[in-house]
Amino acid sequence: MPERSFARKVKEDLMKLPLRSESEIQSEIAFFFQSGGRPSGVKSEFPEYSTTSLGALAERIVGALRQIGFDGLAEKTVGRDKAYWYIYPLSSSEHRFTDFLRDFFAETSVDATASSEAERRAGLRGAFLSSGTITDPVRAYQVEFSLRNAQAADNLILLLHAENIEPSKFRRGDKTVVYFKDGSSVADFLTCIGAHSSLLHFESTRVDKEIRNSVNRMVNCDTANAKRQAEACARQTELLSALLQSGENGKIPPELLLAARVRVENPGMSLRDLGLLMNPQIGKSGMNHRLQKLEEIAREANLSP
Repeated sequence: MPERSFARKVKEDLMKLPLRSESEIQSEIAFFFQSGGRPSGVKSEFPEYSTTSLGALAERIVGALRQIGFDGLAEKTVGRDKAYWYIYPLSSSEHRFTDFLRDFFAETSVDATASSEAERRAGLRGAFLSSGTITDPVRAYQVEFSLRNAQAADNLILLLHAENIEPSKFRRGDKTVVYFKDGSSVADFLTCIGAHSSLLHFESTRVDKEIRNSVNRMVNCDTANAKRQAEACARQTELLSALLQSGENGKIPPELLLAARVRVENPGMSLRDLGLLMNPQIGKSGMNHRLQKLEEIAREANLSP
């Protein structure tokens, strides 16, 4: 059996959450169907059914529909690759399901949902269960919703903004895609929809990646510094070797002449250790000063390595 995707693990995490107040159930159901539902006809303004490959999710949605005064039917269809569940909300004698969606997504009603933390988060949960996916944090940080139309995208973005998450959107075929890639935003999203087990996995993976990236940056920095130092040392050694072999040799003061010889004879040695070879011994700064003075003399004599 293939390993479950991280997106599926998150959805399974969410399906364990209990359905609480009626207003939360309505919000989860409304955003579930608006985000990924399908119309029965081309001109249908609102979706009349939805599909999922998760049997437990189909059961959850049917149960939620019954708690808010509707009924539901889940039919399983087995395809070549996997099974799908078709979820049909059944209108009651008093209310049609499409009328419920129309009333719920009226402008003032959506604003009220966005202002209520519990209802807002239930709506985000419903949208993710219906049309959302999340990339395994080992590869990248990204949450994406493939939504049935632009209105569903605008309603979802309203909820995300209320959670201080700034998404982007684009068109993919006949779908509107809403997404965000910032690691902190992904963590905040998992927190607000209640996917706490998945959040622990996400944060653990993110910490591991950041530690590895930090170590790699330091190693790369150290390697680059070592390379620059080695190149500078090689250039200096060649320059001083040319100076010692030139006619300027006799014009160099004895203490500088010794410094040049010590450097040429010990090309890979540190300034501190070079200073210990001097007679009398000098410190790191003193040795560096003498080598810099020698380079000036070599440049004035138009010498090059």
